[in-house]
This record gives sequence, structure tokens and C-alpha cells, in this order.
Amino acid sequence: MVRAVYIPPSAKARRGTREFVVGFEVRVGHPAVRFVFRCKGGWKPHIRQIHLICFALSGGWMVYLITYDLESPHDTSEDYARVINAIKTLYGSWCHLEKSVWLISTAQSASDIRDAVKPYLYSTDILFVSRLSGNWASFNLGLERTNWIKQQTF
Repeated sequence: MVRAVYIPPSAKARRGTREFVVGFEVRVGHPAVRFVFRCKGGWKPHIRQIHLICFALSGGWMVYLITYDLESPHDTSEDYARVINAIKTLYGSWCHLEKSVWLISTAQSASDIRDAVKPYLYSTDILFVSRLSGNWASFNLGLERTNWIKQQTF
């Protein structure tokens, strides 16, 4: 888990300009990495960028593969619809590859995704979640699905 520790800004004037130096540490483990973020006109308008940097260093949004197999007698069209609706509701950015194969973009871990989807499955159903590395290829996948994958950050 990434933890950002804020270091208060110093308002050192540089050649007549208002330049503030904001420092923060990002701890991804040990040792901590220290960054200095220079902003003109104050630091508050740039706090979002600082949070985005921390988010990116933590792994940011990743693409995950979700695949499942609904076992009989719980493999009706209603059962599939329940799981499909759950994935669409839980994850705003998704690509439905095949009947039981999805790609999603999220900041969650594979185990978090598993735990979120699991309540919509029966105890005999099978679920597999894995993070994609960005090395992918396809055949006859279709333009819409291919474009969704190309737009993702791996």
C-alpha cells in the first residue's frame, strides 16, 4: 500500500515569481521515495496532480481478466444475467469478451475483485481473476473490444 506523507510547502520567491515547493514522500515499502513538486502560483491547485502521482506509483488502474463457469443447476440465463449485471455495476470500465470472460479496469487487487464478484456466485461455481500485463494479441475479437483494450493502461 502506498502512503503519501505531506511535507508543508515553502514559499521561496525565485526571481520575483511566486514559486512554491511542495514535498511529499511515497512509501511503497522500504525505503521511502521523496519527491519535490514545484508549482507556480501556489500548491493548492496542484494537489490533484500530487494525488495522481501517488496513485500511479501505487499501480494505478490495471486491467484484469475475470472468467467464470456457472455449474449446473445454477447455469440458467437468469444466473448468467445476475453475474453480468453484477460485473457491470461493480466496475464502470469493462469489456465483455465472451459469454463468461470479461476485462475490467480498476485499482482493486485480484483478491478484491474475487471477493466483490463471489457473492453473485454459488458455492459450486468457478471464478478466476488475473491482472493482465499488457502483452496481448487477438483474432476476430472485433473493433469495439479491440479498441477498448488499446485504450487501457497496463
